[in-house]
Amino acid sequence: MESLINIAITVLLFVIIIILLTGLVTMAIGGRFSPHFRNKLMRLRVYAQGALILLIGIALILTWL
Repeated sequence: MESLINIAITVLLFVIIIILLTGLVTMAIGGRFSPHFRNKLMRLRVYAQGALILLIGIALILTWL
């Protein structure tokens, strides 16, 4: 179970990095991407970070038990 959580944490970290890099590229390119798309990216990043924090919390609880 713990290895599954560790894999999920690693995958979420990579997803967050990809979302952040995509956001940086869209800012660097400028007006080619709509503000709606950039807002969607920001929301997706926040959801992924929330899921990551939840998984880290679960992993910490499981190690204490």
